[in-house]
Amino acid sequence: KLAAPRQEAKAVLPHTAYQVDFVSVNCGRIVAASKRRIRFKFGYTNQEALTAGKTGQECRGSEHEVVITWSLSSGKQSIAFDLHEI
Repeated sequence: KLAAPRQEAKAVLPHTAYQVDFVSVNCGRIVAASKRRIRFKFGYTNQEALTAGKTGQECRGSEHEVVITWSLSSGKQSIAFDLHEI
């Protein structure tokens, strides 16, 4: 019998999320407080840059945006991820 070739286990680094921006505004057309919009911008670190020992701006990976909008008067709600409504 032939022995199976040895497979080396690769270290799996967890994805690390970081916050880029957060904004919360009252945006109603007639009464500003009747509608709210929250925007989150976040990103995931660049794993290749981290394993190469880089830090700071060099480690920024893919960045995304989530926007939540809702009307307090009608109850209508919407959620968008990277400008695509879900």
